[in-house]
Amino acid sequence: MGGEMPVENAAFSISFNTEIPSHLVTIRDRAGRAWTDDQAGVTLGIWRLRLVGPDGTAPEYSPLRSQLVSVSREDEPDELVLKLVWHLPITKKHTGEVSVWIRMRREGQEARWRLRASVPHGWEMLSVDFPVFESIPLDSHTSRVAVPAGWGLEYDLVPGFEYEGKYPSCTATMQFLAFYGSGSCFYVATHDTSGWMKTWRVRAGRQRASLSVSYPLPLGSTTFETPFDVVTALCDGGYEAAAEYYRTQFSYAAVWGSPQPISTRIPDWFLNNDLWLRPVGRPAEILASTKKALRYFSPLPTACHWYRWHQIPYDTHYPDYFPAHDDFGEAVRTLHELGTHVMPYINGRLWDPEAESWSRDGGPETAARSFEGTCYTEVYGSRVPNNVACPATETWQSKICDVVQRLVSELGVHGVYIDQVAAAPAVPCYAANHPHPRGGGDFWVRGYRDMLQRIRSVLPRDVALTTEENAECWLDLFDGHLVVNTPTDEGSPIPLFPLVYSDRAVTFGFQYFPPSEPAGSLAFRVKIARAFLFGAQLGWIEPQRILAPEARREAEMLRTLGQWRGQVRQFFTEGRMLGLVEVECDPPPLQCKAAGSFGGTYDLRVAPLLASAWLAPAGEIGLFAVNVSEEECEGICRVSQLPPLGDLSKGHAVGSSLVIWNKSEIRFRVPPLGVAAVVLPSKY
Repeated sequence: MGGEMPVENAAFSISFNTEIPSHLVTIRDRAGRAWTDDQAGVTLGIWRLRLVGPDGTAPEYSPLRSQLVSVSREDEPDELVLKLVWHLPITKKHTGEVSVWIRMRREGQEARWRLRASVPHGWEMLSVDFPVFESIPLDSHTSRVAVPAGWGLEYDLVPGFEYEGKYPSCTATMQFLAFYGSGSCFYVATHDTSGWMKTWRVRAGRQRASLSVSYPLPLGSTTFETPFDVVTALCDGGYEAAAEYYRTQFSYAAVWGSPQPISTRIPDWFLNNDLWLRPVGRPAEILASTKKALRYFSPLPTACHWYRWHQIPYDTHYPDYFPAHDDFGEAVRTLHELGTHVMPYINGRLWDPEAESWSRDGGPETAARSFEGTCYTEVYGSRVPNNVACPATETWQSKICDVVQRLVSELGVHGVYIDQVAAAPAVPCYAANHPHPRGGGDFWVRGYRDMLQRIRSVLPRDVALTTEENAECWLDLFDGHLVVNTPTDEGSPIPLFPLVYSDRAVTFGFQYFPPSEPAGSLAFRVKIARAFLFGAQLGWIEPQRILAPEARREAEMLRTLGQWRGQVRQFFTEGRMLGLVEVECDPPPLQCKAAGSFGGTYDLRVAPLLASAWLAPAGEIGLFAVNVSEEECEGICRVSQLPPLGDLSKGHAVGSSLVIWNKSEIRFRVPPLGVAAVVLPSKY
């Protein structure tokens, strides 16, 4: 068993050294670049296991604290298979066991990893980390990392960098990330179609970075096998290649990623909406400004996402939303007569212990409970403690279903927004009276899926359901996703999510607008430009703010983008995003100190022309460019960035766009705060 044990094909190799504690030596691509290594004596644990014994003893084990007892090849006709077995010296008389299988196709670019663990009677496993790669070298080919937070974020992988994403939530909407640079990419994913709760962590030290994925386990787990593959793959390209790998190799396999066209399940009014207003408060105070904004943006399809329609203060007494303000029902009818659609806010996760229903309807029995037995209590701007409800419980599913039904039947709304479901993290629940295993697992995803299916079963077909953010595991049950929590002061926003799911998800918004926006704000212009280019429905802003006299230019730009969106909407509702496109232009980048979405400031530096490419079902490529500057701007897009094009004589500029093209380049002339678009045939 001594020496180095490789498993390799023409694309890459994974080598183990059985004579040193780290065991895993190197993942290396065909060019010889190491994506993990064991230089400088860094231990590459592969796995970590946390246990608790009958007397409360709680050790942690890894390969470093275990004995490697077996390394064997179990090759199959189409696969190379390596199996490693460790014994855990738990007591003098009792040992545990961890086995890891690495499978690699003889022809392919990926390896699939699985783990099985067992512990003696009287002991149980609390959590497992798998995989654990503790030595990803900081090098030119790993200079950046892309993480699935919100829309997606790209960071420089430098000493001191840290990322923690809890899946499913807005900090980890999907189950993959990518390290890349110099034209190559290391893809790490969990291809988990059930949606187990897990935490992704990346930490960068002086010379190396670490990656781990941690799973809280159900109580009483004496055996555990990962019910999904951990997948590592090497791809040519950057984050776009990783997103394409996740899209094609995993996303369609999950129930939420069904390839069913979104037009067959989403209400027509919602699918064809282009702009969102965000009324907040009593109709007596805001109805006039809402109607004024609707007139300003007419005839754009515009809907209203209404906050604080209830008499209770915001973020208090949830879920006791009724009664509504006395004039809310009449306001809904008035706005519907004007041709818009009203979608009120509710929260799908929090129960205020001061609400009358808390003690009356079983709040204490419904709340998710920590390992210590306490509620998960959260405090927001209202400064009122709210407890997280467990979505697997009948009580909570009935409660939210009843609220939605009343909003539709009594107030006549055309949609309901259920906050936090796809944004806030799942939590392990140890309540003994709940209908799920105590601890972690996939019950959180299943609980909300049951709740949403229950709501769907009683709603009219033309009523839309939406939520905050875009955790993937409920995409098929929500009609829309408000994606606004992507940080402004961390990394750079990238379209990681739309590169995977733009053909199966409708999004609106982009990032929060702080109080200083939109008036005279470059940051506001960049946000709405990116929303357009990422395929989102635009706006999500209070009527009085966008109509303020000092925001005239920004309002005009928002209206212009909405008009253009209507002209090319079929790409966003029927097609899929191909990616961002670099546009060469003479004006230097625009810069400013911008207000952060959640406080503070950040340095914004952006090219005047931003662009993206989309693919229509018939194979045409739509190339869209937005000018975020207040001067006319000319730019060039190199055709080499696009998929192979067809007969260019069949292409056409959209509307009034000033665009010319040939086999090597596409030239735009874009008016201030305006748009240019061209549709070209491709060889898809």
